[in-house]
Amino acid sequence: MKRLVFTLAALILLAATFVPVYAQSFGSQDVVGTWTFFVKIDGAPPCQCIQVARFRADGTIDGPGNDHFSGSVLGEWKKTGFNTVAFAFVQNNINADGSAGGVYVIRSTMNLNPTADLASGTSTFQVLDNSGAVTFSGTASFTGTKLKVP
Repeated sequence: MKRLVFTLAALILLAATFVPVYAQSFGSQDVVGTWTFFVKIDGAPPCQCIQVARFRADGTIDGPGNDHFSGSVLGEWKKTGFNTVAFAFVQNNINADGSAGGVYVIRSTMNLNPTADLASGTSTFQVLDNSGAVTFSGTASFTGTKLKVP
C-alpha cells in the first residue's frame, strides 16, 4: 500500500513539471512593463488626459505625475482572468500655490489584446480633499499602449 501511495505521489509530481507555463501565468499576455494610457472622462470635454505607468512583476504600479498639479502614481495590480487585469492607484493632488490638494484614487479594469501590447478599459475615480472627504467622483474609459523595445 505504501509503495502504491509513493508511486502515485511521484507520478503527480512528475506530471506537475509538464504543466504548460501559459496555464500558470499570462504567457504572452504579460502586463508587466511601461504603459501609456489615453483617458476619456465620461461627460467631460475632450482633454489631454495622458498617464504613464509601469506595471512591475511584484504586483505594484508606479509612474510620474501627469502634470504639475499631481504627484507620482503608486498602486497595485492583479490578474483577474485571461487577458484581464484590475488595478488601483493613488496620486497626490497639488494646489496652484504648491500646497497639498488632496489625493486622486483610481480603480480600473483593463482588457489586453492577444499580443499584450494594447489595452482598453474603464475606471472609477475619486478626488479626496485633505481630510479624506470625497469632493468629486466619476467614471472614465481608456486605451493603453505598452512600450516595446525594437
